[in-house]
Amino acid sequence: MASNKIVLLETGSGCVRALLLQKKNKQISVLKARVLRVEQGRGLSEVFGSLFSDFPKENISLLFPREKCVFRNLEPQERTPAALKESADLELEEGLHFGKENTAFDYGFIKNRKTGLLCAASLKEIKNYSEPLEKVKVRPAALIPTTLALFEVFKKSAVYTVEPALLVCVSGARADIIACQEGVIFLSRGFEIKDRELNVEVTATLASLSKDGKSIKKIFFAGAEIKDGVSLDLPGEFLKKAGLEGPGADWLLLYGLFLLTTEKEALSLDLFKNLAGKKGVVPVYTKLLRAAAVIFALIVAGAGIVYFLTGLAAVERDELRSELSGLEVQGGRKWAAAVSEIMNAVPEEIVLNEMSGDNKGEVNLKGTAKARKDITVFIDSLNHVRGLSSELAFANELATGGGQVTQFMLKIRVKAVAK
Repeated sequence: MASNKIVLLETGSGCVRALLLQKKNKQISVLKARVLRVEQGRGLSEVFGSLFSDFPKENISLLFPREKCVFRNLEPQERTPAALKESADLELEEGLHFGKENTAFDYGFIKNRKTGLLCAASLKEIKNYSEPLEKVKVRPAALIPTTLALFEVFKKSAVYTVEPALLVCVSGARADIIACQEGVIFLSRGFEIKDRELNVEVTATLASLSKDGKSIKKIFFAGAEIKDGVSLDLPGEFLKKAGLEGPGADWLLLYGLFLLTTEKEALSLDLFKNLAGKKGVVPVYTKLLRAAAVIFALIVAGAGIVYFLTGLAAVERDELRSELSGLEVQGGRKWAAAVSEIMNAVPEEIVLNEMSGDNKGEVNLKGTAKARKDITVFIDSLNHVRGLSSELAFANELATGGGQVTQFMLKIRVKAVAK
């Protein structure tokens, strides 16, 4: 029988916040609220061990930092589940720099609109973030981005407005910034503050919005002072239910997660809902190309195939050898040679994220570049290789914690061997 208790969890810089809810007869009550400090010399896993000594280890919803995920607006042809899925699948195939196969994602319609929203994150980022929980044998049931929690708080607040607004929330050593209008988010950011000054980041965001023709009417803040801003506070009713004292600005995001958990109409995108890459069978040519890419990457790094194969378990070694045995010529094309040439042509400024191919001789290559000119140099180098022809499928600008980068996909044609 499923438990009627729900755990809401936020891990921030230096502390862990948790709420224990109980659902009974469609009513949800707060049983307890706890905040545990991560003292010097005490890891997160140790803190979690203490927390889950009296909290249940199931039905856990965990907040996920905005800076570790990607949001994309969806514009399906009509407001139907099938049309939304088609739009999301297209964005997953062509719009993510870390590749669909390495992705956890969810999507949904925005209330009263035909447009939708997609949220995605790489499985690597999710694993890194949830690793301290896994060490105490705890796995969240849902993973919710902080952007959605903050926006839900704003929508339920007494100061909510449909006019263009900027929301700023500081929690520990990280911050969330959202720009919204008429119940729709049109910009969101998340970042670790560290050496950054929050006011500088807010000013830069406002300047960028102004350049794009967006005029912000009001700034709302929580957990930090913003000039000419309006404080976004927790409601007294929630503070009383949770047994919290004072304004409780530090609990704002967890309150947002509470709303997402309890409100039926809220758009709660769960990154554990869909795991791309688990469905369907990976094509044999995709497997071959990946295996070749790993081998040639190791060669470039100075490691030999023999050393690499020796380090693998016997079963893995035999399986890889089996794949590589037919790699030299498949479908009338020299795949190994082609992959080798592609790897050798990659400029230092480009990072490859995914390579896949088919039996028609077409390779899809996804990656990120510091600037568009680096992609042009890469394409030019590939087109000078005998047996290859390449073209740009798409290139999108992407803001990251380290600055602006360009994510791209190339379509490379591997010509058949003359018989």
